[in-house]
Amino acid sequence: MKNRSPSFPKKVAEKNRERWVVYYFDTEKQKRWARRFSTEAEALEFFREKNIYDEKLGVEADRISPNDKRELVEAKMLLSPLRVSLTNAALTYVKLTKDLEAHGISLSQAIEEYKSLAKLKERSASLDFAIDKYCYTLLKKELSSEYVTGVERTLARFMGDFGKERIVSLITGREIFQWLINLKKREYDDSDTLTVDGRPMKVFKETQKDLGIYSRNEYRRTLYSFFKFCKMQDWLDVNPVEKVESWRARGRTPQIFTPEEVRRILNSTPPQSEIRAFTAIAAFTGIRNAELKRLTWDKIRLDDREIILDSEITKTASRRIVKIPENLAKWLEPYVWDLGTKKKILTRRKVPVLKKLHESLGKGNWIKNGLRHSAATYYLALTKNAYLTAEQMGHAVDVLKQHYNGLAREKDAIKYFDILP
Repeated sequence: MKNRSPSFPKKVAEKNRERWVVYYFDTEKQKRWARRFSTEAEALEFFREKNIYDEKLGVEADRISPNDKRELVEAKMLLSPLRVSLTNAALTYVKLTKDLEAHGISLSQAIEEYKSLAKLKERSASLDFAIDKYCYTLLKKELSSEYVTGVERTLARFMGDFGKERIVSLITGREIFQWLINLKKREYDDSDTLTVDGRPMKVFKETQKDLGIYSRNEYRRTLYSFFKFCKMQDWLDVNPVEKVESWRARGRTPQIFTPEEVRRILNSTPPQSEIRAFTAIAAFTGIRNAELKRLTWDKIRLDDREIILDSEITKTASRRIVKIPENLAKWLEPYVWDLGTKKKILTRRKVPVLKKLHESLGKGNWIKNGLRHSAATYYLALTKNAYLTAEQMGHAVDVLKQHYNGLAREKDAIKYFDILP
């Protein structure tokens, strides 16, 4: 080919300094190119190397067999529509083959895998679209607003870190694991935005504390259900969360209130107030706070000493009958005008009232879920019947035995269920 041989080094002046230039044919770019050097010695060395290389190619070209020539012509014809030179095609093929050898796959395999991935991406969905559709489906199932809000909050945090345009089928289990392991606790804090009544709007702010194991497992469960939904929609082939093991938590002994502390808590509530009824039911039946917030007075059958928790109320979506102890019946007698009505036990979120209740034992002494833990512990100690207690609390029997067995004595349980107004 014309002008393939390198030119002898030429001295040129560029920007007030002397440079040495060698012109040569670049086989990769398929055109004449210039290489500049600071010294004549460097230019001469490059010239000699290129000369030897080109001379070697010339000798080899003379030795090409007729069969090789036919193959070269055929290769050029195949590459012509692609406007790629034979040299460039060979260089690209060699480079890609060497790169893929390290991973133990061929170029053909890599292309087929890429095509499969591209097809999967085409039929998949973006993260924001998938989350919107999933949350809409949850609302259609008539699940509790608290549950749906919790799911939305988890998925919004996930989408905030991964990006709303991210394709769900391209999210890997490794990425999800790294996200979960690095999660930090969030706390409510005042923002610069004001509400209608002029108070600072509450927002979540991230702390430097690692998220606890129980919370991290809850995040994982939410993501597992979300990606399971995506798989059912045919947006992905494999649920990536299946590759992320849950964290094993070391068992913790539940903390409970003493009978004297529960008496003090109840006495701190105003007579015939919503918060007194709410607290008494929680303390002596162990009904979960979330279930209590959905409970209405018509579900309390005081004459039958029963509380009916329909599937719309319970955490497990299974109907449950809770027995009313005799002392709780005394606490509920002043609410006779509320019985039979559709009014909720706690008509709305009473944050200041609940906060005051939590401070009834002194700041920092309130036990989270302490009323439920106390009810389960003393009920088991009094009845000595794990199956009856599990039915009352809506717990699995083995979980109940693991957590509450032997935490209190029968004499303490008698004192607990003798607490009267």
